[in-house]
Amino acid sequence: MPHQEDNGPPLFTYAMMAVFIAFFAAQFTQADLAHFYAFPWRVAHGELWRLLTCTFLHGSFMHIPLNVALFLRFAFVVDNWLGPWAALALYVVAGSSASAAQILVGAGPLGLVGASGVVYGFFGFLWVMSRRRDDAALAANPQIVQTMFGWLSSAPW
Repeated sequence: MPHQEDNGPPLFTYAMMAVFIAFFAAQFTQADLAHFYAFPWRVAHGELWRLLTCTFLHGSFMHIPLNVALFLRFAFVVDNWLGPWAALALYVVAGSSASAAQILVGAGPLGLVGASGVVYGFFGFLWVMSRRRDDAALAANPQIVQTMFGWLSSAPW
């Protein structure tokens, strides 16, 4: 089923790339970003914004390219289809719920970082919609599904 939506340039996707790069540059220069990490005890004391801001941070030079590559793959489709505001809403829901779930199952004392929960949220959304939309089926093709589930099953829970 071809789809002709065109919500203009993928503004949300471009904005998030700028945020990821800016935060990683700040991390690389060792700026104090402690207010953005999701430390379990801080979230427990009501600092709920940390559930989302921790998704802007990345743990290493290997972590950011993997997150960015998959985020771009999925976010372009979501952004084009739903528009930037709905894509942002999906980001907020996926990011904060994934962070909350990770804290509930036992986040380490160093706090949470990374957009992996967002990437999996966008992937899951597109995978479910892949039977209805060609662009979703291309983004969440069988090879990507295998890769995503392979990485998920190898996570050190």
